[in-house]
Amino acid sequence: MGVFPEASSNFHREVKKDEAISFNVQVKDDLEPKNLSFELHTEHKALTFEADSMLLKDGKLKLYTTFSKRGLYDLHLKSGEDYLCTYILKVK
Repeated sequence: MGVFPEASSNFHREVKKDEAISFNVQVKDDLEPKNLSFELHTEHKALTFEADSMLLKDGKLKLYTTFSKRGLYDLHLKSGEDYLCTYILKVK
């Protein structure tokens, strides 16, 4: 898919409630950022949402979002229906 998480990316992350968190990936020039979304899984449901903001510059994409509820989540970065990478998040 032409998306590569930064080598220093930590796929297990902790963040405070309402604190911005960023996800940094390298992308090919033909990737359409408007097709990117997050899919969030909890124990009871799955939700799809867009990042709060995106910055694409020199082949690097930074996605920012916040979480308003505490919990443990599987967060998938998607392009359309395709899964690109997964993060495990603990929101405190």
